[in-house]
Amino acid sequence: MKKNINLLSVGIMISLLAMSGCASGQSTAAGTVVESVAADDTEADSSGVMETAVAETGKEDVTTEESKEGAEASVLTEVSDAQERMAPVRIWGVVTEIGDNFITVDNQSKVSSPGEIVLMIDPESTYVLDGVNGLPVALDEVQTGNFQAYLGPAMTLSLPPQAVPYMVIVNIPEDAAAPLYVIASGPMTEKDGAQVLTGNDGTEYQLAGDARIQPFLTKNIVRMEDVREGSECLVWLDTEGKIERMVLLTSADGGEDGKADETTSYTIEGEDVSAQVVDGGSLILDLPSNATTGYTWVIVEEPDNFASDYNVYIEPDKDGQVVGKGGIAEFHIIALDEGVGTMLFQYRRNWDGGEIAGTYELTLDISRENKTYLRINSVSFRQLAKES
Repeated sequence: MKKNINLLSVGIMISLLAMSGCASGQSTAAGTVVESVAADDTEADSSGVMETAVAETGKEDVTTEESKEGAEASVLTEVSDAQERMAPVRIWGVVTEIGDNFITVDNQSKVSSPGEIVLMIDPESTYVLDGVNGLPVALDEVQTGNFQAYLGPAMTLSLPPQAVPYMVIVNIPEDAAAPLYVIASGPMTEKDGAQVLTGNDGTEYQLAGDARIQPFLTKNIVRMEDVREGSECLVWLDTEGKIERMVLLTSADGGEDGKADETTSYTIEGEDVSAQVVDGGSLILDLPSNATTGYTWVIVEEPDNFASDYNVYIEPDKDGQVVGKGGIAEFHIIALDEGVGTMLFQYRRNWDGGEIAGTYELTLDISRENKTYLRINSVSFRQLAKES
């Protein structure tokens, strides 16, 4: 997803500046808010606003009448470039209102503009993500409550002020810490025997020994080596402040993340079953499931060298849904140690004496690449013969 604020959005901001007639400007951690010209001091027309704005963005010679025609283009170019290279400003607080294309928040942080801010959501440049799983959230699914947002340097001087954020993280539980949005300053580095992710604001984040990286909205393979300058990441920190989970939102070139893992082989039975290795040492296993029948997938036996750290039921698409249509039970499997291990699943009605529709065997062959990195070399999932 391209993260530059589009020219139309910035043009709207500048138009609002011309109408506001405010005499004051203010600064954020990311950059100076563009000043407008007071109506009682000058003939405050749009060209005057452009001249002041360009002066704030660093253009030196755009103050004469002959430069007015090119002033607007200069401002748009400077703001767009600033959005590209500057670290985002993090604010947090409470969501108070949700509209068709905006989220109104009470900014309780001590940065940017305190109090009420209207976050204008541009579907082409703004992520709106869930604070628990990192997946996209439609505006009609945003809940009032805790939020985090990451802003660029441009904000209108209207009351309340408006901004087009890079990202808004919503639906954050009261007792949970939200993930952080980090733009990498370069590839991962090694420091004191651990891998380190450095943000473009200079902050360093050390990876926990069992940290895992996941792709965003794709089953393509991604690895720590895929993080490069400009890569956008969502990171969850453990109690020690180390990265325990990372989602690679975009690669540095803005293209799709990841690449096929040619070293892993699969033997999968069942046309609706799929398995995908993520970052070499973890696996996403999707199994067909229909909650309306009362049957669920249950792990009945685990090996020593891998385990499931979570599983979710993904409902079928609502559009054109057939009554009784099944969804997907998705299991996330993580490698714990080298060796060959087998995990047993049952598709059953999960109560005492519940009927078992089938027993299945997941087998993984895991090797150790180094002290902290494990690799899944082969995956086999098959149904066991029913006992007579």
